Amino acid sequence: MRFIDSIEELENIYGLPSEAALKKVTYKITLSYKKWIEKSSFCIISSVGSQGTDASPRGDNTQVVKILNNK
Repeated sequence: MRFIDSIEELENIYGLPSEAALKKVTYKITLSYKKWIEKSSFCIISSVGSQGTDASPRGDNTQVVKILNNK
């Protein structure tokens, strides 16, 4: 397996991201994302550390995430 070690290598393989892909990047929860999150009945809480990753699924028949602010 060959590892990709730089952004330039990645761009050589896949090209530059499209305008649509760049527009969906946001640093806050938009109204559309808020509505989608509030209707979700499943999420995965995940963390990454020196020993690897750990993920814990959470689900219910109702809302499982409470949004405290838009960040």
